[in-house]
Amino acid sequence: SSVGLRLGVWIDHGDELIDPNINASFTSTGFATEIFFDHRLMSWLALEISMAVASRGEVVFTYGSDRYIGTINLYPMMVQWKVSPWGPAKRWQPYLLGGGGVIIGKMNTDVILSYGSYLDPYYVEGSETTLGYDVGAGVDLLLSRQLGLTLAGKYHSFRFGDKLAGISDYSGTSIAVGLRYYIHPAKRNVQSWRNP
Repeated sequence: SSVGLRLGVWIDHGDELIDPNINASFTSTGFATEIFFDHRLMSWLALEISMAVASRGEVVFTYGSDRYIGTINLYPMMVQWKVSPWGPAKRWQPYLLGGGGVIIGKMNTDVILSYGSYLDPYYVEGSETTLGYDVGAGVDLLLSRQLGLTLAGKYHSFRFGDKLAGISDYSGTSIAVGLRYYIHPAKRNVQSWRNP
């Protein structure tokens, strides 16, 4: 079993906002953070549970004389199967993964510049929840008996039932690197990092 933390970027592949009454801009990349726990079921198969927060970036709405500036964050909570063809016997451990889970999207407007008397809550805050799936690949590198580097790239596919900030599809790719701590390291791991 192991626990770890990954830091990286979120690259958007979702819908673009198309509304003739709204002038809005979204950044295409944002920061992503993920914590995870995995447990090896077989030499080549593990179950990974992860929780992440990904910034969809800054969003700016211009509607009439009002301007709304805020952020949209995504919170994927996933359960994934992780397949490692080499098992734990090598210092380098490439793997494939895939699974599903719940994704929460939240919009919060930090700054509001309004020249009117009415602020539409549609552009101020919002929250949506949906189910989705992800697929990806990565590699782990053993550094010592209980510590390793981890690199993962995942494609996340999901669509909210109701639009969040005018968009339903927030699918994207995350690329992240971090550290993995082995709670109960196997003897094969000890041998492999000493003799790559």
